[in-house]
Amino acid sequence: MKKITFLFLLLANFMFAQTGSVDVSELSDVASVDVLANFGGNFDFYPAADQGNDIWTFDFSTSTDGTNEYLWRVTFVDNSTDQEAMASKVAGKGLDNDIALASDFNTDYNSYCNRIMTIGGEDQLFYFNSFRIPGVDYTELVVNGTSGNFHYMRYSVNEFNEFGGPGCIDNGDGTHTALVRQDIAFEYLWNNDNTSVEEDLLDCVNDGVQINTDNQNYANRIHAAGVADNDIFDECPQPLSIDEFEANFVSAYPNPTQSVWNFKTNYQIINVIQIIDIQGRIVLENNPRSTEVIIDANSLPSGIYFSRIYTSEGTNEIKLIKH
Repeated sequence: MKKITFLFLLLANFMFAQTGSVDVSELSDVASVDVLANFGGNFDFYPAADQGNDIWTFDFSTSTDGTNEYLWRVTFVDNSTDQEAMASKVAGKGLDNDIALASDFNTDYNSYCNRIMTIGGEDQLFYFNSFRIPGVDYTELVVNGTSGNFHYMRYSVNEFNEFGGPGCIDNGDGTHTALVRQDIAFEYLWNNDNTSVEEDLLDCVNDGVQINTDNQNYANRIHAAGVADNDIFDECPQPLSIDEFEANFVSAYPNPTQSVWNFKTNYQIINVIQIIDIQGRIVLENNPRSTEVIIDANSLPSGIYFSRIYTSEGTNEIKLIKH
């Protein structure tokens, strides 16, 4: 009976283990890591365990609360410390503004931002002082603007809130990069925070792929889920042409279409072709094993799509329009 009881306790501890982890690989000279958690409603520091490879963990499963707010604190070899302060990162214009929406947190977007661990939920792993998850390739939106100025976007995810959406990292060469989740589509506009100027794209062509505008009251850029964008501040995107549809060696026509798309290569075998909607879902798939294939789009609603084409020479993606 004692052996059975002991085994049950081991299994219970395994089943209900609830770990929070932090990746400190972006820091140097880390000596130890603590978690600042509100067990029983009172915040206090508790030591985390070094798992090696710059990962530190803490087991929340002993908490009697259903949820706990927490932050990480790092102590360096010189005994100095650094505690997470993420309110500015998740607020409008914050670098993690969009990424954080996939996580649980409590914030006033000004003075504090605490992570939330739900007991019985999923284990968590983040980079220190960020809501970025190690190993995840976030979608990059790059704008060529004014070097040394801070750029950010207003976007439809928060209904073009005046306080802004994701902010950019200044790459030092006139380009600025914002990171967003891979599974969302939205419309957006770039802003220069130093000059308080928002780009005006009312003269751009409404192609339904790169620009959505009535040429009178609104003009927004279009971002499709998971697709990296490269823009020039306050300049219209170049109209899509047949050259852009070639994607190195694959052509797609007619585009836009009302019925079918024809895909053709010079000699490369198309092994698999997928049609993906702007939410990132595969809506059609074919395995032609040929240099030419016809995709019937009659069953698809009008809108923007992307084809992912796997050939004997590599993989390509092409923007598509269905009228």
